Amino acid sequence: MFGYGCPEPIDVSLAFASYTDKILMVKGNWGEVYIPEFEYNFLGDLTTGFGYQIKLSETIVDFSLCDWYISDIPEDNIVTLQEDFENLQVLNNEILSSNSQHCFEEGYCAYSLELFDCYHPEFGFDCNGDSLELFIGQEAYGGIIFYIDETGERGLVAAMEDVLQGSFELEIQFEWGCYGVDVSGADEIAIGEGYQNTLDIVNSECETETGGITAAQAAIDYEVNGYDDWFLPSRDELLEMYYTIGLGGLQGNLGVFSNAGYWSSSEISDLESWFVSSDGGMSNYSKSWGGASHYVRPIRAFGYTLGCMDSLACNYNSDANMANGNCEYPELDYDCEGNFNAQIGDEIEGGLVFYLDETGQRGLVAAMEDIGQHEWGCVNTYISGADGTIIGSGYKNTLDINLDCTEISIAASEALAYESGVYEDWYLPSRDELIEMYNTIGNGGPETNIANFQNDNYWSSSESTIHAPWLVHFNNGLINGTNSKASNYWVRPIRAFGNWVMGCMDEESCNYNPEANMADGSCVYAELGYDCDGVFTAEIGDVIEGGYLFYLDESGEHGLVAAMEDITEGSSMGAWGTPEGFEWGCMGLAVSGADGTSIGTGYQNTLDIIAQNCQTENGGISAAQATLNYSSEGFTDWYLPSKEELEEMYDTIGGGSSQGNIGGFETSDYSYYWSSSEETNSLAWFVNFYNYIPDGTDKFQSLRVRAVRAF
Repeated sequence: MFGYGCPEPIDVSLAFASYTDKILMVKGNWGEVYIPEFEYNFLGDLTTGFGYQIKLSETIVDFSLCDWYISDIPEDNIVTLQEDFENLQVLNNEILSSNSQHCFEEGYCAYSLELFDCYHPEFGFDCNGDSLELFIGQEAYGGIIFYIDETGERGLVAAMEDVLQGSFELEIQFEWGCYGVDVSGADEIAIGEGYQNTLDIVNSECETETGGITAAQAAIDYEVNGYDDWFLPSRDELLEMYYTIGLGGLQGNLGVFSNAGYWSSSEISDLESWFVSSDGGMSNYSKSWGGASHYVRPIRAFGYTLGCMDSLACNYNSDANMANGNCEYPELDYDCEGNFNAQIGDEIEGGLVFYLDETGQRGLVAAMEDIGQHEWGCVNTYISGADGTIIGSGYKNTLDINLDCTEISIAASEALAYESGVYEDWYLPSRDELIEMYNTIGNGGPETNIANFQNDNYWSSSESTIHAPWLVHFNNGLINGTNSKASNYWVRPIRAFGNWVMGCMDEESCNYNPEANMADGSCVYAELGYDCDGVFTAEIGDVIEGGYLFYLDESGEHGLVAAMEDITEGSSMGAWGTPEGFEWGCMGLAVSGADGTSIGTGYQNTLDIIAQNCQTENGGISAAQATLNYSSEGFTDWYLPSKEELEEMYDTIGGGSSQGNIGGFETSDYSYYWSSSEETNSLAWFVNFYNYIPDGTDKFQSLRVRAVRAF
């Protein structure tokens, strides 16, 4: 509502020329109107002092018709808001009355001032919002209704036409497809099953003989009137179409079907599917092109709740009344929560269950058969890591045996190579796993040997000694750890299933996993003498870095080790000494630089002796050369110790040690050991490991040699 207060009258169309896109109508006191959309101006000029009603499509900000306004408006020209409102109501009623009759005659509900037009109700409802009763043959939901269920609220509609796009060449017919292939799930025939059938066919990626698309694909690709959820009807849905809106319908062929056969989505076999002929007869027909091309009339559903309708599925929807192909099922022998539901003795996961842990979520199965008799292998050879006996250790044992043994066709390698169905992860059971087999599915089980074991010995993967593994006799359950690895005994592979946690189960390792319940050979250990963080932890007398630790410097990170034994290879008898020893060499010659005696000088002394090309009196190699040639525990950087290094050895790992002679030095039969420290051109230092007497002696004497190395 506004009052016109400008001093001069103005034509309403000129006054609102800048706002025509926002004005629906301006009305005067006597019902005269201006409607800019239709350029209809029955109002004429705006008169000073008069009030007007305006209807806007959106707000006008800072609205103004002139720069100043007359405040002295004649009182008799003022129209009150109440009077205008009443007049507007009269006008509305007149407009509605005059136009509504026309709307009703045309089938609409009434005239809308908002729309300036007649309006009709939402489909399926009357003008009061009440649901209308649907009927067969009604055009609705993108097609023609041919089926309504007992609720009257949901049903099926057929498309108004046959599918044309995608058919073979210029024909309007299609193959069913998948000739010679059984399409799992697409054999349902009832009303309500066509959608699921169609999904099963399409998901099977069926091919046709001609290379064209299948009838199901043609239906699911169909789009019309904004609807894209069409599908190929089942057999009974197709029959319902025929007898309601087809050639068999009481009202005639409302669907304008051709006088020909139409495909259903219902499969009969890998070679044939159902179709309905022009006379309403059901028949089986070849899926291939040869004489078996038929028309396709897609259908769609309305009012249905789509979902999984299989009560055995994990996502069963009790409210669903049309299957949509999204059913989800648990893995075999598990429930929908992932809980294992098999029992001891059940045949699952490729074998017979013989062990379930306390959670019931993981276990072990034995193969359904033996794989012959085989040697255990690695005769008289210790297999590092293959001594695990507990349940959960068989897999790692098997890997360790297979890694270290060079023989072929031994028990462990045959178990690893075994395949049964889709399962390839078999191995040789540990001792306790083998015992569990005997006690559950063997002769010791409640049902007595349901796994058909031989009444004989079976190998485990658990090593008992260097000569013998553990085995179990399946006649009486006798456990034996003394039979030779060379013996031929039966092998029954096993495999694990469920949520086993693979990992390192050795608490002494650097990557111990307390959650692991099956060893997988992944354990990583600290280097000898170090912790898992690389911190040096060894003490004097420990065996590290290839020998006995006998010296550590003040940092505690560097030191010296002595070899585990005296060097004897290449030894020779000099003028005096032991045949297990070596001459020092360079008798009568001064070796430049080889006179260092302190700890840390032995390596340089040794190099200097070699550089001098010292010769011996009897033609053998020198003590220094013997140490440089030495190789032990994977190390090749050995040398002849200096005088004080040799003395340190005596005091820490020799006869002078509080721990005793842990280095195993000779103390009775000629117990003299060369150092690399030269005393004179004829003498070199040695240490007597019997009584710790260092002294110098002739270089041509044959003394014992114990190499050292630094780290």
